[in-house]
Amino acid sequence: MTRDGATVPGSLTRRLQLKAISGAVAGNLIDFLDFAIFGLLAKVISTTFFPPGNPTVALLQTMMIYASSFLIRPLGGIVMGRVGDRLGRRTALFVSVSGT
Repeated sequence: MTRDGATVPGSLTRRLQLKAISGAVAGNLIDFLDFAIFGLLAKVISTTFFPPGNPTVALLQTMMIYASSFLIRPLGGIVMGRVGDRLGRRTALFVSVSGT
């Protein structure tokens, strides 16, 4: 921006693009890390949180929870996208983080 309030073409837009791309990359990296850790620890999770009677069923139940997260994620994106469009990104972030 110049002193009279006019924007310099390309400079502000480029900065905002880089900021948006770096935010998207950081969010996807954290999301991938979350899914990877759950997948790698599936055996430990199954033995810890499910009854010890049948380890195969416990592992399958753990994998069902893992699979359901891949099914629910797009639905959450649709819903939170609508919230973000109508009420603002700050409200969408607050709702998604607080769980209300």
